[in-house]
Amino acid sequence: MKKKSIRDYLPNESDNFWLIDETFLRIAEKERKEGARKLSAPERVVGTIWHVYGIIGNGGIPYFFEFTFDVEEVARAYETLGMRKSASILRKAISQFPNSRRPKDFTKCMDFIDEHEEYFMSLSTKFWETQNDIEEILASYIKKHSDAFS
Repeated sequence: MKKKSIRDYLPNESDNFWLIDETFLRIAEKERKEGARKLSAPERVVGTIWHVYGIIGNGGIPYFFEFTFDVEEVARAYETLGMRKSASILRKAISQFPNSRRPKDFTKCMDFIDEHEEYFMSLSTKFWETQNDIEEILASYIKKHSDAFS
């Protein structure tokens, strides 16, 4: 008898979600074993976007800045997918910081975000509005670049 996967227990989930999530897990494992430099450009795009999508989905742009993502790299990944509004919002968020840079000191970063909470949450709402088709867009990108994910 074939071993069941989690997919068998969650039939209401979209096929796109599972394609993306399984691809992301393979990318994460490859990165863990071989390092980020071994990832192809399509792997970096999918890995970055799915990671950021989950983070911002859970806590908005303030939560995004609790991590040390290169905002410009993330914005370019969104542009690769044709999601220019998402990229623009992330660039607008980083531009709010002094010298358009996230403070290296975590406490200073969080204090700054707390002082500008309304602004960052407003951007979060705008960002979430740009994510309605993310699963369809990412799944299409994975299928188009399937050789990069084998």
